Amino acid sequence: MRDLLKAICAAATLVLPMTATAQGTAAFDGTYRGISITVAKYSAYNPFREGRCPPPSSPTPARMRIANGTVEAGRFQGTITPEGVLQMRNERGFLVNGRVGPDGSVQAQGAGPYCVWNYVWQKAG
Repeated sequence: MRDLLKAICAAATLVLPMTATAQGTAAFDGTYRGISITVAKYSAYNPFREGRCPPPSSPTPARMRIANGTVEAGRFQGTITPEGVLQMRNERGFLVNGRVGPDGSVQAQGAGPYCVWNYVWQKAG
């Protein structure tokens, strides 16, 4: 009986973090409209040489959708934590990190060897 009780407690302990994470990210669920994309040029290897950066294909990022701890925005897919920290990658592996603010805005940034891409979204409705 005692071993059964230990097994039940151990199983419950393993399930709790997943439940808490799912409940914790629900506050961010929704659609976020793209506000802006900016690109800053720099060279991490030589600060005196300006890098080459392609201009954004659109002045605004694709609409973002957050649901059940997952994030999708155009070609980017990723996750969000209960603290509102998000991480997304595109099919080429370009990494974008960001955070949802208390006002529903999302500020995110991705960097390569010559460029820094800044993204802004705002929660709709």
